[in-house]
Amino acid sequence: MASDFDFNHVRRWLGLTDQQFMVLKSIYRLQKEGGKVSAQRIERDLEKSHQIVMQKSRLFALLRALRDQKIIDHAGRGDFTVNFKGMQAVLKEGEQQRKDELDAVSMVASDVEDYFYRNINAPDHPIVDYLPYDNLYKALANAAQKSAVFLVADNFPQIAYTPALSEGLKRTAYTHTLWRRCIKEKSLRVLYLTDVDGDYLFNQCLHILGDPLRAYREATLVIENLQNMIDSDAPLDVRMVAERRGLDVAIPEPPDGNPVEFYMLTRDENDDVMGGIHLRSRNGALHSKKTFKQTFDPADRMKGAKARQVLKTCHKALEMKYGVLLRGD
Repeated sequence: MASDFDFNHVRRWLGLTDQQFMVLKSIYRLQKEGGKVSAQRIERDLEKSHQIVMQKSRLFALLRALRDQKIIDHAGRGDFTVNFKGMQAVLKEGEQQRKDELDAVSMVASDVEDYFYRNINAPDHPIVDYLPYDNLYKALANAAQKSAVFLVADNFPQIAYTPALSEGLKRTAYTHTLWRRCIKEKSLRVLYLTDVDGDYLFNQCLHILGDPLRAYREATLVIENLQNMIDSDAPLDVRMVAERRGLDVAIPEPPDGNPVEFYMLTRDENDDVMGGIHLRSRNGALHSKKTFKQTFDPADRMKGAKARQVLKTCHKALEMKYGVLLRGD
């Protein structure tokens, strides 16, 4: 049996906001009372228990976020339940991240002088490694965990990918770390350079889900996620270009603003990621950052009406191509 401790620690370990945790506890209370737990019951419980009158749109956004994180299940219309196995999985993942951080601290603490020498005083000898697909995304997740700013060029911002899509692509640790640190904790500034390629997004969904109708719905959810993230106060800066002109990089930047490593993605003829090149070089990383910023800085920032128009156009294009699939839904 778990020992007594500050229950609010659980909220923090799960990466939930105060409001999300409040809704989660409300679902559990109502679930124990019996009967279906509908949005209406949750709404009334929040008003009764916390004197909070929550707008339906806000409540549904919180419920969707909890469901996407697999913290709750939605068995059907008006039937929300707490997913304890999902919570256990989130806590286990966080436990491993904390263990990795402790290992890193121990490694540095074992010989701090040597660590400083190799990272500050040593000459710039480039170290190049090719990383296969799984190792690449593990490395990117680790880099996103430790950096202060993350610069990345991609076909479509993966920070908005749904848990189902991320899991299918075997990128859960990477996308979840970006989402948790940037959107939830607001501790990581993410700079995205993208051409907002809706066809690429749909094809990734189709590859994972197999069914065109499900792929269309999943792509629509990703577009909605990105719009919500852009509308929030998270430190997410998305810039759009007509084409990335070969830019396919991820650059983790430490607090001092001077990166010492970067990643270049390799793709096949279908534009699917195969792996990547990890290059550790102070000069190389600074040059890569400079090249990235030369395209990023003058590019159109997706914010407010601009973002809504771009994403509306993206969704409209998908609807025109694949919306016919909705007939008979």
